Amino acid sequence: MLAGAQRDGGTGARCASNMPDGRAVDYGHFMRDLKGDDRCAVLEATIGGDELVLVLVADGHGGGAAAQHVCDRLLRLIVETARDGSCGALQVAVVAGFEAMHRTVRESGSIAGTTLTVASLNLTRRQCCVWNVGDSLAMLLDGASGEAHALGSSHRLNDDAAELRRVVAQGARIGRARDSNGKASGPLRAFPGGTSLTRSIGDADCGDFISCEPASVLGLPLPVEGGAVVVGSDGVWDQLSLARVASTLLSWR
Repeated sequence: MLAGAQRDGGTGARCASNMPDGRAVDYGHFMRDLKGDDRCAVLEATIGGDELVLVLVADGHGGGAAAQHVCDRLLRLIVETARDGSCGALQVAVVAGFEAMHRTVRESGSIAGTTLTVASLNLTRRQCCVWNVGDSLAMLLDGASGEAHALGSSHRLNDDAAELRRVVAQGARIGRARDSNGKASGPLRAFPGGTSLTRSIGDADCGDFISCEPASVLGLPLPVEGGAVVVGSDGVWDQLSLARVASTLLSWR
């Protein structure tokens, strides 16, 4: 399992664990961060007898306060509140955790915001779950077949017509940023706040149309012959296709 937020300059770490059947699991993270707003974290945990690896990617905007807040707190909160390691129990804990992070970031007085993606790799049950708000997404690679599957939903205004209709119904005004010549350019944005996302954590200046309810992909079986889960910010996926990431990972075998 890899977590990444690609920007300039880089830091990383790599660790290893084992499944109950003795198979090795390597995981880690790498981050290149231009503005200092991005965070990623990986946590090993035992929940109700299940061995899990949890990974988080947060791509901040408007400062790093929101991303730092969720990175410091969310994974441990999930571990503390999940009844067990099943998909259903994790769903309840993760959704509640996203709501708690959204509320506490807004209550702090900061107007910073962040995307948020959490992936759970249950080594005992051999299951993968992914939750996200924003445009930091994940990928599951089957090492035997070479097939790569996108996990998560992009909550960019440009990508999701249903989300665009939802925020307009809640009072958002849709437009684009203007360059120095007054010409509209760039992606669609929702005002107030000027965000290009419809779901995120924080973003208090955007009002109530911002949702922290995550999209979810639950209970995917881990590939029998091995594979990889990759979680990355838009800085990764805007530059690299699923096929490119998959071929790179397969070349490391």
